[in-house]
Amino acid sequence: MPANIFILNPAAGHGRAGRVWASLEDAALRLLPGSACAATGGPGHASELAREAVLAGTTRLIAVGGDGTFSEMLEGVMAAPEHLRRGVTLGAIPAGSGCDLARHLGYPADRDGLIDLLARNLPASRRWPGKLYRPGRRPAPPALH
Repeated sequence: MPANIFILNPAAGHGRAGRVWASLEDAALRLLPGSACAATGGPGHASELAREAVLAGTTRLIAVGGDGTFSEMLEGVMAAPEHLRRGVTLGAIPAGSGCDLARHLGYPADRDGLIDLLARNLPASRRWPGKLYRPGRRPAPPALH
């Protein structure tokens, strides 16, 4: 199993996720050699794919879709044993209809910004600060404004 898996929900955003992935796929796979993309086939499938990936040793999962895709992916990771999910990093390429999570985390909305975000995350020692959730660690409570 590759170290990096893109979990694509081609139906997210009324098909927008499939179009976004098509525009990013070459650059994303070039930036993260040995990565793979797994497309979902329906509701709940992102959860299955994520759990299987973690059990097989994948350490970085990136949802390509909307909030529902990310939520399902997180659900699958959390279904894996704790000792395996501790080393997993989650990310998202926002391509759904609302993308509330990505907007809240300050993800770039344009193709070049997303590619830059992937490029800055290449070395394992450099994470996307404030952009990723690490299951197994408790995140700080959100600041109230």
